[in-house]
Amino acid sequence: MIITQTTSRGPESPVQDASYMVTVPHVCPDVPALRRDPVVSSMCDLFTRPNPMRPDVVLDVRAELDLAVQMAACHVSQFFEWLPYHDGVLESVPTSPTERFEWLMARMLARHQQRRIHFQEALVARKLPLQEDLAVEVYELSEYAARPSSEQLLRLFPGML
Repeated sequence: MIITQTTSRGPESPVQDASYMVTVPHVCPDVPALRRDPVVSSMCDLFTRPNPMRPDVVLDVRAELDLAVQMAACHVSQFFEWLPYHDGVLESVPTSPTERFEWLMARMLARHQQRRIHFQEALVARKLPLQEDLAVEVYELSEYAARPSSEQLLRLFPGML
């Protein structure tokens, strides 16, 4: 089992706490306790304080990027309303579906460019070419949950680099 959260900046994370508590009997009386800790990972963030993210898992997601943008585009209120409002670019959001897809794809590619720059050292260590079209997802494995073997990691993160 893998649980993924959006950030992990310390042991105070509710997801990390919950991932441990699922192994404690009677915490939730309606559900039997798990016999083993789940694997917990944090999705990519570019924060550096209090600690920078450790890129334990790196995935090249170029082949899935179109589908990921299509799926993200289904969340209209997030990707075409709230986030553009928050970023101060709401007036630049197109109205036609085709233009929205292209607009969102450009934003996603810009985000992947930030990741390439931020995690450049890890990408070079994994002998990845730092091509402009490289799209990566990065995860940090929680120290407060199960530590997967190399084989388990490959099963949980197919295509891991």
